[in-house]
Amino acid sequence: MISPPGPGQGLVLLVEDDDAVRAVVAALLKDDGWRVEAATDGLEGCEMARLLAPQVIVTDLRMPRMTGLEMAKRLSERAEVLPPMVAITADDAGLRKRAEESGLFVEVVHKRLDPERFLELIRRSTLADGRGADGR
Repeated sequence: MISPPGPGQGLVLLVEDDDAVRAVVAALLKDDGWRVEAATDGLEGCEMARLLAPQVIVTDLRMPRMTGLEMAKRLSERAEVLPPMVAITADDAGLRKRAEESGLFVEVVHKRLDPERFLELIRRSTLADGRGADGR
């Protein structure tokens, strides 16, 4: 199936262990025209990022096996080109602070997303990366 035209036409890798959150965020991105591939933890996210070369990675911070922050650190050590990453988190102030201080994320946002602000952040991330939504 071909994605409908929209502001986003690139690939977003969504790394989230909560099925409900993953479904909501994926639907939001798809409705905006993005292609979405999903992973359920940081280990799976690392492998998928390597194989798929997404334009943006959206990741939860607290997940089993490997956190979003650990995944971001591993990707930054191994990737020649690191896509922009946006972290989403609940109310874990300590983890949020560590993520913000790492410098690996474009932004760290709360899981209670403002849909328009979130989508604008994703669009800006691809433009700031210089590759654009089509990956070029």
